[in-house]
Amino acid sequence: MIRTVPDRLENAKWLAVEGHYAEAIADIDAVLGETDSPSLDALRLKGNTLELQANDPATSADTRARNACRQAALACYQQILQINPNYLYALLDLADYYQAENDHASAMQYYNRALALLEQDKSFIDPQVEVDEIRQSLATSAEAAARQGVRPSDN
Repeated sequence: MIRTVPDRLENAKWLAVEGHYAEAIADIDAVLGETDSPSLDALRLKGNTLELQANDPATSADTRARNACRQAALACYQQILQINPNYLYALLDLADYYQAENDHASAMQYYNRALALLEQDKSFIDPQVEVDEIRQSLATSAEAAARQGVRPSDN
């Protein structure tokens, strides 16, 4: 049976949610290997899966494995933005990534980029909900940065 790419990615998502990270990543890599230009959705799913794996108690106890997963996830998000600098969900994933790493200045930069994109393009499903959520995350990052004595940049 031949399945479509969206079906295969949906299956990989469920594998990841169930904790079958290696199988999910193998399926995603198979999708990524089938075309010359990578699917942004597949790259994002791979990054999200790697972050899930990094945060899994079985992985997070092993600092080296956790860091390897986090760095691989970061590389996925960065690759997406090299292909499409305005890919909203990669901007948000990077902001969340840096927030989790306590790099609040970087998180704020990506939250601000996502906000600017949403304010320019109102074609998202519910842009006001997105804007409100991003503003809340931005405020959280700003507060944490202030506690660390970090001044946000203008980027």
